[in-house]
Amino acid sequence: MVFMTIRGVNIDIIVPVHADWRGPTYELFKGDKYEQITTYKRNMGGVFGKHFHKGDDISKNPETLIVLAGRLEFIAYNRFGEKMSEFLEGNCESLPKITISPEVIHTVVPRGSGLIILEPRSLFNPIHLDTYPESEYVNHIRKKYG
Repeated sequence: MVFMTIRGVNIDIIVPVHADWRGPTYELFKGDKYEQITTYKRNMGGVFGKHFHKGDDISKNPETLIVLAGRLEFIAYNRFGEKMSEFLEGNCESLPKITISPEVIHTVVPRGSGLIILEPRSLFNPIHLDTYPESEYVNHIRKKYG
């Protein structure tokens, strides 16, 4: 399966390492060290994202989202003017993995009920967020790149 992506976004499909009559087995984050796994359940209308990361938080450089169940539209754009929109669906046969580099605006739009996303991350600290609203993007890029 080929996905139309932009610089700063990669989409892969995680396939089972083993499957038999009991069902598939997946290995996620093998060798990675995360301090927290956050799971999001979103229903139709529960749009989230509309932000970017500067990359100060190691778990946002890059950010990883794995679609465990449900259907979504992933929308992103970068400082090069590239834009993308991709529909993804997680199920027991394959799990879409979205990898998002810093300085990419990204939004997740649930396309049905029961969307479940898993995100490995560092310990959540609301005082030291590396999450910035879309409205600050242009100023950040101008300041950093001129």
